[in-house]
Amino acid sequence: MLLLAALYLYATSTLAAMEIGDPLGPKAFPVLLGILLALAAVLLLFESRAARSATADSAAREPAHPGAVAGVAAATAVFFALIEPLGYLIAFTLYLFLVTLWLHRKAPFACMAVAVLFALGSYLLFAKALGVSLAKGLFYF
Repeated sequence: MLLLAALYLYATSTLAAMEIGDPLGPKAFPVLLGILLALAAVLLLFESRAARSATADSAAREPAHPGAVAGVAAATAVFFALIEPLGYLIAFTLYLFLVTLWLHRKAPFACMAVAVLFALGSYLLFAKALGVSLAKGLFYF
């Protein structure tokens, strides 16, 4: 993840700088995302080291779940296929609901609440506050 953050930050350094408009230019948001990704990678490293030292017995560790990775990858592919026809709000809500339900099967109502609130909140942040154009799909607002 740290390597991905470094590659992402390198890619943002190749963005063209604009002399007009926002003084920060088009690089500000991608650089912020790259820094947050790097910070998340470092925190994940510390968390995994702490968990590894807390679980000294390798037999007590949970086995790997490749089915979970495949399920999330399939849900992501379906999300990408549905984002244009359904729009960001519906597609992202369905995506989040399926992924959270996959991870927390015993709490479907909580999964739906998280999916709806997060999709709506991210839509309001990006489309309304930041002016990012998102796929409208079935909704025309």
